Amino acid sequence: MIIDRIRDVQKVPEVLTARGKEARKWVRQRVFEVREQGETSLWKLHLNALERANELVGRAADVPVLDKVGTRTKSLLDVVEKVTTHPPLEDYDNLSVRKVMSHLHELDRFGLLRIARYEAAHKNRKTILDAIEREEVRRARLAAA
Repeated sequence: MIIDRIRDVQKVPEVLTARGKEARKWVRQRVFEVREQGETSLWKLHLNALERANELVGRAADVPVLDKVGTRTKSLLDVVEKVTTHPPLEDYDNLSVRKVMSHLHELDRFGLLRIARYEAAHKNRKTILDAIEREEVRRARLAAA
């Protein structure tokens, strides 16, 4: 009995090390998930704010006093919208599917969201949309590893 207890005590460092590894893995996974959710929510909030601002600028065109301000504001909103919604890859519309896919691993979460939104609204190439999804799964697995 005493020998069994001694053996159990000797296993404690191994058990604690294994539990520590499991805890670190769980924390990394949760941090990744929360960050991904937060970035996605922030991006959607930004898009909603842009849509609302565009609506307000459209209404301002009906008010003569606000017409000059509305024109300048609209051009500023166009720039912000382009930066927010257009793909982060230069000359995206002329890139082949293979070329776009080769750059996906270099992009941050916002870059992937921008490409997915742009692709869905324009050419809607399933290959690219699927590749974005696979990249997101790959990143989730890396975070869990």
